[in-house]
Amino acid sequence: MVLALLQAKDVRHAALAARFSGRAQTNSVIRRVDRFFDRHPLCPADVARVVLALLPQTRPREFIIDRTNWRYG
Repeated sequence: MVLALLQAKDVRHAALAARFSGRAQTNSVIRRVDRFFDRHPLCPADVARVVLALLPQTRPREFIIDRTNWRYG
C-alpha cells in the first residue's frame, strides 16, 4: 500500500487502485483500498521509515516541511 502511495503520488483511492496489478474491476480495488485504510490506519512514523529506506544513501538529505495546513496552538 505504501509503495502504491509513493508511485501514485496521490492519496485518492482511485489513483491508488490504478497501481495494483490484477484483473479486478477498479471499483472492487477501490473498496479494497477503503477497507485497508479503515482497518489499518497508517502511522506517519511508519510511513517516514519506509520513505527514508527507499531514498538513496549517496548524499546528505535536506527536508522541507510544508506547514500550510497547520493551525496555531
